[in-house]
Amino acid sequence: MNGVEEYLSLLDAIVLLAQKRDAEGGLDRLTDEEQTQLRNLRQRTEEVLTGRIHPDPEAALEVLLTLLDRRGLSNAHRRLLDYIPDHALPRVFEKSLLALGMDYKEADVSGLRLQHEMLDKLQWQAPDLFHPYLSALWSKRSWESTGAWWGAGRRFSHELRNEMNTSIAHRNWAQLCLEWSGEPENLNFVASKLNTQLLENAGVERKGGEWRRLYADACYHIMPSPADLTTHNMTAPAHMHLDDLSWRINGEGIQAEYWGAEGPKCPHCDYNLQHLLTLSNPVPGVTLHAPITFVVCTYCMISDRPTIFVHDDHGLPERPKYHGSGFEETGGYDFSDLDRETYKFLHHGLPVQLKVTPSRWLFQNDFNDSQNLNRVGGPPSWLQGPEWETCPKCQQTMLFVFQLHDGLAYTNGTIYGFWCSSCRISAILNTYT
Repeated sequence: MNGVEEYLSLLDAIVLLAQKRDAEGGLDRLTDEEQTQLRNLRQRTEEVLTGRIHPDPEAALEVLLTLLDRRGLSNAHRRLLDYIPDHALPRVFEKSLLALGMDYKEADVSGLRLQHEMLDKLQWQAPDLFHPYLSALWSKRSWESTGAWWGAGRRFSHELRNEMNTSIAHRNWAQLCLEWSGEPENLNFVASKLNTQLLENAGVERKGGEWRRLYADACYHIMPSPADLTTHNMTAPAHMHLDDLSWRINGEGIQAEYWGAEGPKCPHCDYNLQHLLTLSNPVPGVTLHAPITFVVCTYCMISDRPTIFVHDDHGLPERPKYHGSGFEETGGYDFSDLDRETYKFLHHGLPVQLKVTPSRWLFQNDFNDSQNLNRVGGPPSWLQGPEWETCPKCQQTMLFVFQLHDGLAYTNGTIYGFWCSSCRISAILNTYT
């Protein structure tokens, strides 16, 4: 029996026992033998899923397509989407269309919870699939499907602008869709409406009449060595395994160093500074002068958001000895009072490679699964909404350059790195759920 057949057979056996349990009023109504059988079935199902289905994209696809033909399934299999090959995303989309435009409750009542979850994830992995169907989403004005408007261009521009002008209830929703459409005329409309030059959701700023991105178009996933991933997956609980396709990008990458060693004492709190990322070589498409090292004080960053560092000509960070609770209260940072030797961070971290991010993983916004959200360049995956940083020296909006999420680093949140190339200043921002 192949892995797909065994997995589906195990699921059917679990369903039969679960139906009996529910009909008789709960787990304690099953015999001891049946309860043991149910536990063993679940354990074996997990073993087959992680050992035979996840490592094989075509097997994951076959299982997912089979399950999407059924109704009444929970969203327990939502992660399967992250294991299927890129070419199969349109097939999954077609199988899930029955749930298009439904909210979570409607999908649950209709027995289409898994299909709804597939659409929820696909709007980030393949938003272009939704563009021919935006009329079905337009009538709902649903926040659950805003990702479908990424790159939509002129589609529904007139309707969205009118909604922003006339509707109190849906004004913010329309604004978000207009920003994410990427259409310059829509960006100009929103900027004029809000009397601002910075559109935080889109991550763009207007300077001299032109829009510029606040992140690099180029994007690279931070990839640990296969040995480090194997070690992690052998020791971490199953739900923390890092084994979907976003952790398995092929090809050669750019050498870098990630997380790892602690450094000298922070001048403010006497905790050790923590290494985050060292780029020894230029990263094409990302405006950074290599070599450069990013660090943070894991104690100060809790209250000192963002945490500011000045980088010397060799890219080494130095922590300003003066700091405060924020730019407005302190008027910025005094960069003249630096000990140029004591606070240089010379220690590096674990060897990793930066590999070009496939388009599927460019707009990542799913923090409930184990996707690789550690990356350099590309748009940030905001955990709690956009927080673009301003350089405390020149007051210009800084460029987003990297993010580090849970995984091998165990940051219990997301750390965002921003950079001002003219002032050689980094700002490190931490965010937690």
